[in-house]
Amino acid sequence: MENSCPKCGRKTSLSVCPECGARLTGQETKGKFAIAEETLEQFLNEPAFPQAEIEYYQEELPPQSTLYEEDEEDSILSEEKPELPEWLITRRFPKQYVQKRDSLKKSGFPVGFLSVLKWAFLLLSVAALYYIFADGRMYYQKILEAESTAMLVYCVAGAVGTMFSYLLVFFVTYGFWRLKEAGYYGWLVRILARSILLSLTLNWASGNDANHMAFLISLLFVVQAPFDLLVLWYLEKRRFIFSQKGELPEVTILSGGSLRVKATQGMRKRFCLYSLAYLASFIISLVIVYAAGAVIKA
Repeated sequence: MENSCPKCGRKTSLSVCPECGARLTGQETKGKFAIAEETLEQFLNEPAFPQAEIEYYQEELPPQSTLYEEDEEDSILSEEKPELPEWLITRRFPKQYVQKRDSLKKSGFPVGFLSVLKWAFLLLSVAALYYIFADGRMYYQKILEAESTAMLVYCVAGAVGTMFSYLLVFFVTYGFWRLKEAGYYGWLVRILARSILLSLTLNWASGNDANHMAFLISLLFVVQAPFDLLVLWYLEKRRFIFSQKGELPEVTILSGGSLRVKATQGMRKRFCLYSLAYLASFIISLVIVYAAGAVIKA
């Protein structure tokens, strides 16, 4: 690159002017700075990637508007919260079986244990069909062989109590499967009367030994009481399914969308009363055992 001499004005590409011998170092440095600025400007103006690579990335990545729409849709769905079933808001549960079944399935109300009870009582109903005929023949034979009026009365009472307990199994099974009042109230009567019916039906079978009978009834009571009270607590919070008079429980929605059932104050009071009645039936059964044993021996 040629530079002009600051003294004589001659243009030369040398660092020293051939006319006057002046040094052209300043001009050379100035020219180098000009070249550097030109190179830097050219570098900044060129694209960072070749045009082919830009087109490749544009084909691979979706448009920015599409990504934004998907993110916005996901955020809207994540903000949606499950709602309580309509019948919990209106406090009016359906009356017909089909409506009850569909409402429970649609709302996700927890009734899984009720399905287990339905199948369990169905099996008990099948077994009850056999024992009705077997026990019926046995009681009939005992009534014919009764040696005293007290034994006759006791055998008749035992036969009636046994048949009644089997009929309760049928009522409970029907009520559980069809979501009728017989399901809840039949179960309630069954657990409250079980010990008393047992005291009427087993005393003669053990040789009229009151102590032995009291031991058997006490053992069965201790074994069955936890399960009976657990099912009673479960059904009390779902009594509205069987009866329109049943109080609706307090229901909250968990984070996963499932429903949590909580008993009301009225449900807790009724459960305490039923538990006391359950204990009282056991005490009454022991009284019957010892009283019947004393009368028959006399």
